Amino acid sequence: MIARAIALFLPLSVTGMPPLLVVMPLAFCVAYISLQDRGRTSTPHCLNVNKDSLYLLYAFLVSYVLSAIFSTNTVESLQTASVMVPGCFLAWLLQRISEEQIRTIMLGLVLMACSAVIVVLILVAQSPSADPARVLAANHNAALVVPNDLVLAIILAPLISAYCQTSRSQWARIFYASFLIVACIAIYQIQSRLCLLALASILMIQLYRYHRPYFLAISVAVGFVLLVLDQLLELNIVRHMIMLSSENARLSIWVSGLVSSGLNPILGLGPGQFDLAYLLGQAGTTFPEWIMVDPRGVPWAHNLYLESLVERGALGLVTLLLLLWVISRSLCRTVQQSSGEKRLIYSAILLAFVAFLFAGFFELTLQRSWVANLLLVFWAISARAGKDTCTA
Repeated sequence: MIARAIALFLPLSVTGMPPLLVVMPLAFCVAYISLQDRGRTSTPHCLNVNKDSLYLLYAFLVSYVLSAIFSTNTVESLQTASVMVPGCFLAWLLQRISEEQIRTIMLGLVLMACSAVIVVLILVAQSPSADPARVLAANHNAALVVPNDLVLAIILAPLISAYCQTSRSQWARIFYASFLIVACIAIYQIQSRLCLLALASILMIQLYRYHRPYFLAISVAVGFVLLVLDQLLELNIVRHMIMLSSENARLSIWVSGLVSSGLNPILGLGPGQFDLAYLLGQAGTTFPEWIMVDPRGVPWAHNLYLESLVERGALGLVTLLLLLWVISRSLCRTVQQSSGEKRLIYSAILLAFVAFLFAGFFELTLQRSWVANLLLVFWAISARAGKDTCTA
């Protein structure tokens, strides 16, 4: 029941449906399991959780709450911090499922990626002549706010590959190929360079992993084919990459954030307060002419790590980095100690986490619901240390 509820929640979380309706499967499970535990004379033995990892999660959440309480705008920060609540439900529930049900969780993540692609394509198709950024912003979807949010599907692409490889269905490979094609169409429609870079990075890692002796030759061949297709089909991939040298507004955003991080170095300005930090940092900084400066407010840092420093201070950044480190260490150890299908699944989870970290340098923000949910799902999967489970 728990695994199915999570698998239902994940794709619903990016559809733009009312939040209370989306979180209902998780809330029902939490209430049901809590009542079950209360009726037992002793708490059942569930999966062991790595104590160091658990304490780091507590520290991360405490730093989040403290920065919200002592924020420059407490009410707004507490509203922003509420995005972590469904992820906490996910993390709690994921500790109560058996190892065999991890595959059901993978299915939920697969459907989450597919749901994001479908939602974006539908929105773009409804307004084909409009700017994709404006189309997504006008949709008021708390998960898919800007075109770069489609990187969610790219991050989860390794899980789709692993799920299909471990499936006995002959249609699995067709499904995976279809997903890649549809995802590429969606990336082209929204013109997201981050999605393209993340997808290229994942494919390069996979190519190096499985075809190491021919890695260089295949990379050159693929690059040449892409250049030819770019010219013949007018995909404008090269042109968009070259434009990164002039469309560099992120540099002014990052510098402004670093400048304003000194205003409250311990606890930060509070969750959801980067727009204030940007305006204050921009006012106190003179940028050279070659750096593009956005005169409007910038609601997030376009960098997960800088956001932590500015909004949650040194305490928030350190606890986030430690949490990411313990997730990486645990996933790497699990891959090394496993074999067969389990090794394939956890290798895919590790690769997805690496893609998550990569995207964090250029876009991710914990103001986005899917980012918070994925972070805590990665933690919950990595923190599972034992094999004995409770039956719930």
